[in-house]
Amino acid sequence: MNANKIIASALLALMALSPLSAAVSLGDFPAFLAETTDGTSSLAALFVVGASAAPSDVVAAIDLAARAAAVNYVQQTVAGAPGALSLSGGVSLDAPDEKIYLGDPINKVKDILTEKDLSFLASGAIFDSNGNKLSEYRQYLRIGSYAPTFDQPDPTGGMKDPAYFIRLGTDPSTNWLIQLWISFNKQVDFTQAVGQSFEIAGREFVVSAETDNTQLVLFGTAGETNIQAGETKTIQVGDQTHEVTVVGIIDSRTAVLQVNGITKEVTEGDTVDFGGVSVYVKDVFYYVVPEETGSVTVSIGADRYVFQDGQPIKHGPAGNEESIKGTHVSFPAGEDPTRLSAIMINFDSWSASPRVDYILAGSAYTVPVFGFQVAYDGPITASEEISVAPGSADYYTATFTNKFGQRATVEWAYNSGGTPVLADSLGNAIYPFEYASAGLNEYLFAADRTSTHMLQVVNIDATNADTTVADTGTVQFKDAFSGETYDVSLTETGANTNVFDGTLVLDGIQYAVQYDGTTGKVTLYRSGASDTVVYPTIETSEGAFAAFTDDLTDVVTDTDGTQTTAGAGGYLTVQLPTGTIYLDSYNDGANNHAANAYSLDGTNWVPMTGATSVNVGGVAYVITPSTTDGTFDIALDADQDTTTATALTDPALLLIQDTPEGATTPDAWIFPITYDTTDSRLELQSIISTHSPSEIWQSSTSDPDVTKYADVWGTEVTHDVSAAGTATVIYPGMQRYHLVAVGENPAWTTGEAVEGGTFNVVAPVTTPVAKLDTEVTDADKAAYHLVLVGGPAVNRLTAEVWGLDYPTYGAESGIPENKAVIEVIPDAFASGKNVLVVAGWEAEHTRLAAQLLMSGALEGETASKVIVSGTLQSPVIEAA
Repeated sequence: MNANKIIASALLALMALSPLSAAVSLGDFPAFLAETTDGTSSLAALFVVGASAAPSDVVAAIDLAARAAAVNYVQQTVAGAPGALSLSGGVSLDAPDEKIYLGDPINKVKDILTEKDLSFLASGAIFDSNGNKLSEYRQYLRIGSYAPTFDQPDPTGGMKDPAYFIRLGTDPSTNWLIQLWISFNKQVDFTQAVGQSFEIAGREFVVSAETDNTQLVLFGTAGETNIQAGETKTIQVGDQTHEVTVVGIIDSRTAVLQVNGITKEVTEGDTVDFGGVSVYVKDVFYYVVPEETGSVTVSIGADRYVFQDGQPIKHGPAGNEESIKGTHVSFPAGEDPTRLSAIMINFDSWSASPRVDYILAGSAYTVPVFGFQVAYDGPITASEEISVAPGSADYYTATFTNKFGQRATVEWAYNSGGTPVLADSLGNAIYPFEYASAGLNEYLFAADRTSTHMLQVVNIDATNADTTVADTGTVQFKDAFSGETYDVSLTETGANTNVFDGTLVLDGIQYAVQYDGTTGKVTLYRSGASDTVVYPTIETSEGAFAAFTDDLTDVVTDTDGTQTTAGAGGYLTVQLPTGTIYLDSYNDGANNHAANAYSLDGTNWVPMTGATSVNVGGVAYVITPSTTDGTFDIALDADQDTTTATALTDPALLLIQDTPEGATTPDAWIFPITYDTTDSRLELQSIISTHSPSEIWQSSTSDPDVTKYADVWGTEVTHDVSAAGTATVIYPGMQRYHLVAVGENPAWTTGEAVEGGTFNVVAPVTTPVAKLDTEVTDADKAAYHLVLVGGPAVNRLTAEVWGLDYPTYGAESGIPENKAVIEVIPDAFASGKNVLVVAGWEAEHTRLAAQLLMSGALEGETASKVIVSGTLQSPVIEAA
């Protein structure tokens, strides 16, 4: 037995006795190949085959890697949500797949309602006094084009705090919230329908004998009263009281009435004036059996309505009518009540005290005369709060919850001698770009849009202690949100280089870590990435993306290194928060562009002679190329106007929203910090947005220091300029739609709330996971779990971990003839790292063992080592 074998055997023996070693069961495969942090599981394993192994060993490794990829997942947190909304008493003006958003007209989805939507719009017919059908009719409600808005509803009337509401008009003849449209299938002469009833919008009316070629007079039958012969009834109409007596019944159509002391003979169907009180005689009943008697059904004048073309509806007794404000009647051109094919009635705002010209969120507009409603419930509720506030005169904080459900207050803007910089409250710098180098206590980003982490370098333990042997060390990062720490093992790149390399795996993404002992700086970047991330974004709990920005000098360099002439090499790909931009500091003959150019598609190039403002995915950035060394400066555009290039030189929080319906790019909010020399403190500047004017609403409030904003996505921003200034953002996880309904009594109710929870989302494996046994380094052994495919005759690491010489064949290998060994060994090469060995007597047996593991045949197996044989369909699994 050679020295390597003796050392390996001793190491295994010590690990077996060590309290750090924990039993690992094969039934836990592939979980023991993962590293889990804050609900995120990352595959942290290398699959190793012998350099001279059979192809079937490679296939076996592929099978195992495919099965193990399932452990690479991110745990997503789903916040609790209110129950589903349901509507009763009306019909919603939106649809399941089409919603009404802030600024949309309420007739965007539905502009006409019919009896299929609302039963009170039932079709009907009108008859003459002999029962002959004059016409059939249908009823419709046409919806106006008013839109939900966000503003002060009535600042002069005392409602100064902004709210959501639907602003109405003041002239229903030209603008209307809703129109009632009665359409007749042939023209109707209403003078032939005197005494006949029909329904309009669910309310019954009777045609009055007052109807002529200038007016249609209808009596409402609601509140009508039947009075027996000889009986007196007191009838209350509004604030008036009337005494009505049926003096006698003359015949089946005629009676004698006394109203308020005035007696007159009346005929069924007539409207009779009793001293200024109109009485409509609807029915006269005359009975002979069992005795001569009868009754009269009457309606008293206050329920009398007059419809005239071009006029509001008039209401009340003849000669004392009052116009109903907010109504407007129109007949088709050239028609009158003796030949009507349609009646249109517009409804809108009317003057009142206090003024009423809006429907406030949570309220309803009641249509005069007919009583149905247009209800506006406002937008659905948002759920995430993000704040920007001073921690003291010298630093600013941002508070929000990331997509893992971790809420933190991050210090991000610091007063450095009168200059605001990206740093925490102690002045520790924050570097918002990939490949940055940070010192102790400074901040870097594990920069991947799918799962970015803000990391502080909290400890470095690596020194060039031995000039003849490569040294080892560690660097420790702390997550700014979770507080979790990550230790990265480092190995010096060579003896006496004082440069150390390591690997950090987060959320399935592998990052290279490099420490330069000469500068004392740590660099962090994605392994194998061909692009560079600038302004890494942290996803919030509701799906916004937050980035800390600053005016960055020489932040990226074109890959050629120095500026050259035509025919130079490639260009630089930069990932910005809202998209990709390609930068080239060279005259590339293939693309035919001058030195210093940018492209948004990698094909079409635009020359840059100096600072240039470029809109990338909805946000404008200022790109400034160097004329000498191939570097570029990057900053946000201060006014988000690409016609000029004005770099935002101060730190800012960039908040990117999701893309609203109908748009091609998202909107964003920018919260910049400046230093105020008068007050000697940092202050929040005016908030910048990328919205077009039609997508954003700004409103004053009852507090002169506070301004509120709302946008088409549904985000609300409150900016308080008192003291140093604060901003509070309410951000919804989905675009907030507005609820508008029409009906007799529309009302929304909320069902049972939905509880929050977590679920796992499989993340793709984006870094190499396979190596040959000749490629595995000591750093790999320290950083990864290892899956060793093949026995000690073909895999050097299998021989090493089993304490054997390489190669070892046959019975000396420890593998039973025509069988395979599957064994998991904890802490085999490094503490906390597992080694899984899948080794067969021949390659075919190795393949079988891998297939059994992949198929789940060992699920529930409590042993850490088994012997397998047989077939995939009929496996034999024996204790080792």
